[in-house]
Amino acid sequence: MADVEVLNFGGGIDRMLEAAMISLTIVLIVRLLNRVLLLLLDRSLPRLRRENQLTVLRGLEPMICSGVWILCLLVLLQNQDVQMGAIDASLAGGGIGLGLALALKGPISNFLNYLTILFDEPFEIGQSICFDDVLRTVEEVGIPSTTIRSLNGERIVISNESLLGKVIQNYGDLPRRRVATTVAMAVG
Repeated sequence: MADVEVLNFGGGIDRMLEAAMISLTIVLIVRLLNRVLLLLLDRSLPRLRRENQLTVLRGLEPMICSGVWILCLLVLLQNQDVQMGAIDASLAGGGIGLGLALALKGPISNFLNYLTILFDEPFEIGQSICFDDVLRTVEEVGIPSTTIRSLNGERIVISNESLLGKVIQNYGDLPRRRVATTVAMAVG
């Protein structure tokens, strides 16, 4: 039998190859998780008759995918024996967490108000609503604001927070509407 020589590259290259294989595996797993999660949501919402939520879900796909990536990155760091407590302490110690919370207060509030309109469904696009004693038609619902059109044709953009802070009467849900009209005649 012939002698077989094994090439020994040293421990550094072996660790680099192992890290590359782990990174590639994690990237593939995260991409698979994102695809499966979005596919499940995409198929289950129409069965539940939630078409409005489906359009919102498509708008939120980047956020969902980012959340899965961040979660998997934290799992990878923890598996690589990175002390997560040290990372948390350095963020908190530097005040980054507090700064982010203050900086994101407005956008988070806008997003939560948007989700309130989306899931509570106080009105839908095309329905007539009344608030501030004026009848208006809903044209578009966005994350920071809602676009409505008055009966005079004026286009009004109102923040979702202001809209939800008022009493909204939805006339689109009524099977029939009754209108009281006063007619006056001058005789003379």
